[in-house]
Amino acid sequence: MAALAIQPDRRIVLGGAFTSYDNQPRNRIARIYGGSVSGAGSLEFLVQDYFVSELSTNALVSVRRRGGTTGTAGVNFYTLDDTALNGRDYVATNAPLTFPPGEVLRVVPVRVLLNPSPSDDLHVSLNLSNYTGGAAIGSRPTATLIIRNEQALISFAITNFVSTEGIPGGLATVQVSRGLSTNNVATVDFATVSGGTAQPGSDYISTNGTLVFQVGQVTKTFNVPIIDDGVIEGPEYVNLQIFNPSLGTFLGVDRATLSILDNDFAPGQLFFSSPAYSVDEAGGSVTLTILRTNGSRGVVSVDLVTRDGTASVGSDYAFASRRLSLGEDETNGTFTVSILDDLVVEGNETFFVTMSNPTGGAIISGATNALVTIVENDFGPGNLVREFDPGEGANAHVRSLAVQKDGKIVLGGAFTTFDNTNRNFLTRLNADGSQDLSFAIGTGANGLVSSVAMAVDQRIFVGGTFTTLNGLSYPRVARLLTNGAPDPNYNQIPGFNGVVNALATQTNGNLAVGGNFSLPARSLSQLRPNGSIDSTFAVGTGADNVIHGAAAYRNGSVIVVGGFTNFNGVTRRGVARLNPDGTVDFSFVPVLVTNGIIYTVAMQTNGQVLIGGDFQLNTSAAHYSLARLNTDGSLDTSFRGTNGINGIVFGIGVQSNGKIIVGGTFTTIDGFIRNRYARLNNNGTLDDTFNPGIGANNTVYAISILPDDNILIGGEFTLVNGISRRGIAKIRGNDREARFYKIELVGSTARVSFTSTPGVNYILQASSNLVSWASISTNNAPGDTLTIVDPAANLHKKRFYKVRQAGQ
Repeated sequence: MAALAIQPDRRIVLGGAFTSYDNQPRNRIARIYGGSVSGAGSLEFLVQDYFVSELSTNALVSVRRRGGTTGTAGVNFYTLDDTALNGRDYVATNAPLTFPPGEVLRVVPVRVLLNPSPSDDLHVSLNLSNYTGGAAIGSRPTATLIIRNEQALISFAITNFVSTEGIPGGLATVQVSRGLSTNNVATVDFATVSGGTAQPGSDYISTNGTLVFQVGQVTKTFNVPIIDDGVIEGPEYVNLQIFNPSLGTFLGVDRATLSILDNDFAPGQLFFSSPAYSVDEAGGSVTLTILRTNGSRGVVSVDLVTRDGTASVGSDYAFASRRLSLGEDETNGTFTVSILDDLVVEGNETFFVTMSNPTGGAIISGATNALVTIVENDFGPGNLVREFDPGEGANAHVRSLAVQKDGKIVLGGAFTTFDNTNRNFLTRLNADGSQDLSFAIGTGANGLVSSVAMAVDQRIFVGGTFTTLNGLSYPRVARLLTNGAPDPNYNQIPGFNGVVNALATQTNGNLAVGGNFSLPARSLSQLRPNGSIDSTFAVGTGADNVIHGAAAYRNGSVIVVGGFTNFNGVTRRGVARLNPDGTVDFSFVPVLVTNGIIYTVAMQTNGQVLIGGDFQLNTSAAHYSLARLNTDGSLDTSFRGTNGINGIVFGIGVQSNGKIIVGGTFTTIDGFIRNRYARLNNNGTLDDTFNPGIGANNTVYAISILPDDNILIGGEFTLVNGISRRGIAKIRGNDREARFYKIELVGSTARVSFTSTPGVNYILQASSNLVSWASISTNNAPGDTLTIVDPAANLHKKRFYKVRQAGQ
């Protein structure tokens, strides 16, 4: 505070370096009331979250009076169980609070009890009711008391540690971990314990001591000296124990074993250096390494041979078989398989190398099969765009994404780092996937960003569970400038008191906000361009349960989906369309959702609506993951494949040609493998020209279609088609080039299928030597795919095909 002035009306003007006053955004200047303010004012909690140590006797909860201090006002304060339980973790409190004239703050003690068992932080619900003296309900009628756990749980990191005789340094390392509270110094004793098959003095040296965990320290180690005895005796084990924890510390896994592997086997043990290998389709060959440990005396050998997985010998790789021999003291050998590069888009494929028949006294240790993945390099629709490289990516899941007009991508989610750079819940990527370090988000958000949306002017809306951005108060909704800084003009945001799941931008700059909150309205509100409530958008009692998704129409209408069954007193199960004024649109009566939840919604250009999730329709027992509604809300029964998806659909995108991209938890569609993302034709059937190979290895939450019809996916995955992609990946979705996707023999003929552009003439040519080419047929493509028949394929021992547009 640098200066102040008192006005004739007793109001006080303050100036200084502050950016907020009384938890309200005020950049360096504010005006406050002096003396008593007329009116009863409003009563509310001072802050949203109160914190107290479980070692404390009382938590002090402050309730304040704002906006008026004349007369006596009152309110009833009471607690309710959340994760904390009355009588175990705290003592329930129910007390009337009285504010005499001019009194603005009352403090209520809540008795805190020490929980005898360690646990996570516990929550108590704080509530206000029965306002008297004309006092109004304030912006925070509810709050949370968080009882911080102060007790630690110490355990062995694993139950069986493994070491080998002759280990470098002669010491086996044992790790002990501390969980829950790390706020205090904690100690625990450790020791090796008799009773194992290993003998102290001949196999190991007994040890004991005390581990000291400093504040914030979560792991400690101790060493057990291992004796290399030169005796062939097989694996042995030592018993380990931790005990005598310090005050406030409890034991979890307090017993473990240390296995000591013998290194005196004369022939040794043979195993693959890795259980899985990968090679680019154009890599030419792949080399597997076989290792020999626990002895290397004498000559040993083992048989190695390839066998098909999804890859086929002769077309994807060359058959290989050999006996690998290792001489005296030789500890490794290699086995090489040739890879054949075809021109067919088929996704990643696999084959196996099997190890068998060891000789010379050697044994096989571990798996007898190694998996080799041939990574596709024929980049047709569905495959990973490798040029889009996000580096190390996100350290936790990406929940939402939005694409700017310049091609940059804004991501929101649960991550706190991206490509090994601190990025709390929010970041922006360049069009090539690299992180945009000019995106000035500072310390970022303090909680999950579950929704990202672009304004017409390319400013960025974000929503989630956060309450601050870059240290400034933004209760679960904010707008960012194009450089990533919070927009200071978006400063009239109401206090959303629950999670924001969905944002939908209107053409007039307004923003529809959906989620699980009761203030400023139930589950759905609309904000003006300055962040204030749009009072013309009146949703009444709103949705009776959570809203997960929303989309806006050009006329200002909004469609919302979620877990609700009623909207403003009107039965609407999971889907509702609202008029521009927020009232329920009775011209749109959606199909009856009898069970489950709808998580996402997307609109097609003809006005039909796609909904995704895990739900049941019209009392049917079948579970649906995807359905299409007509413009009046009725079910589009011509849309096939609605119940052929075996998991939840979280994301939907529609390409310019009307084809539909879906993402979620599923692994098959109509019996075909489609791991977590796929493309459907406009009628809902699976598009088999879109081949994602082995797909994503975990949930896809978000889908965004780029202007060139390529696709961005965001989620919890770490691999896409066998390639490292943490949280985000770009998928090829453009069909404009002709690409083979199927060649099959039917009797004496070959049917050659490829992607095509409707209305274009294509010439199929064939060759037996890749030198002389003969034209087979010229056909006009009626759609996105074309099949041409070679009627004389059986007359040739081998046949190569190529396709080109007529006139080229």
